Amino acid sequence: MRNFLFKPTDIASLVYFRIAAGLFLAFEQINQFLNEDFWEYITPKMHFSYYFFDWLQPYPAWGMYAVFIITILAGIMVAAGAFYRVSATVLFLGYAHIFLMEKAEYINHAYLYMMIAFFMIFMPAHKAMSVDVKRKPEIKKSVVPAVSLYLLIGMMSIVYFYAGIAKLHTDWWEAGALKQWLPYKGDRPLIGSLLTKEWAPKFMSVSGLFFDLLIVPILLIRKIRPIGLIMAICFHMLNVLTYGLATFPWFSLMMTTLYFSPSWPRKMPIFKKHLPEYEIESYQAPSLKLQNRLTWVVSVFFVVQLLIPFRHYLYPGNVNWTEEGHQFSWRMMLRAKSGSIEFKVFVDGKPRAIYVDPVNESILTWHQYNRLIGDPDLMVQFAHDLKEDYEAKGHTVDKVTAITSLSLNGKPWQTIVPPDLDLSKEERRLGHYPWIIPLKGE
Repeated sequence: MRNFLFKPTDIASLVYFRIAAGLFLAFEQINQFLNEDFWEYITPKMHFSYYFFDWLQPYPAWGMYAVFIITILAGIMVAAGAFYRVSATVLFLGYAHIFLMEKAEYINHAYLYMMIAFFMIFMPAHKAMSVDVKRKPEIKKSVVPAVSLYLLIGMMSIVYFYAGIAKLHTDWWEAGALKQWLPYKGDRPLIGSLLTKEWAPKFMSVSGLFFDLLIVPILLIRKIRPIGLIMAICFHMLNVLTYGLATFPWFSLMMTTLYFSPSWPRKMPIFKKHLPEYEIESYQAPSLKLQNRLTWVVSVFFVVQLLIPFRHYLYPGNVNWTEEGHQFSWRMMLRAKSGSIEFKVFVDGKPRAIYVDPVNESILTWHQYNRLIGDPDLMVQFAHDLKEDYEAKGHTVDKVTAITSLSLNGKPWQTIVPPDLDLSKEERRLGHYPWIIPLKGE
């Protein structure tokens, strides 16, 4: 394993990755400014947090502007290879802040970007074609340990393959979520008329399943690797035309090219002109002690990443319904939830409750509300926040309950929380919430 991870490798692909990833990560935050996502951190009165990170709340407007602008600048500096270690660290911290400040904003590619930004701190990606090399020519290298590229390839392989594993479910095979989304995509350019056809959801569910399961094995076989790239281009461009998805399809295509020879960027004129000549004799491997330590770190990291997506089996019930074990598991496009929720706050010993509509009373945004209706953990958080809010106004809160109505992937409507359960007395937990009402028919 050690010899595999630390064999000498052309720096070309790593430099290409640094430039492309830095720009993509910067543009992702620019895109946040151009749509409503940025305002999800500023306009709501309440925010949802991750377990262990309830202390990290969005800053006032000026603070959030600063976080986004600094993160964007850090991405550009990473791409340029300018003060690389510092700018990569700032890029990671910016992404970690934005990711952890609002749980309702969870999306798989934001989690991936945060991890990639963390990896970049430790990669020697700035040792060619960079501002740092201009400043300090003595750091220039043409050969680096293979571990950096393998870390990226391994991470992307997990994303692809586990997205396929998650689709091995009746709901996906029956195209439950796609049947809810595609009828509203008729106005999409070029393919809008096809997306509304009766066969479209089934076609996309089957093709998506086989793509995710087969793309990594195909990319790992050198002779058929070009076929895998063509498959990836078709798949991701279909997603662009159907959903948009900002930078993620383009970022995924960039990552897919890392499966090819590390020297392939040298075929492009700009890299051929500015990269140092590949000289394997110049390779200096890290000390044996450092190699051993890094081998253990990388091995443990991938073991954890291989296990996390299966943690939903530790919880009873359908993960698409309960949300327990859904996040950090590369479960993409698997559920479409619609419904409503209204909270009842009983105060000062009075028999009549105060009804709280989270959106109409401008407590949450529509995006937060749409996540709240199907996520029991968010319901517990919201009930606790309501209790604190009413107690701050001088009331004694007896209990907080919720009236829910929810449909998963077009299935019949039902409640997910007992209507008489006092959510304000339920503690947040990593374990199962035993009061979740199971999905009927499961």
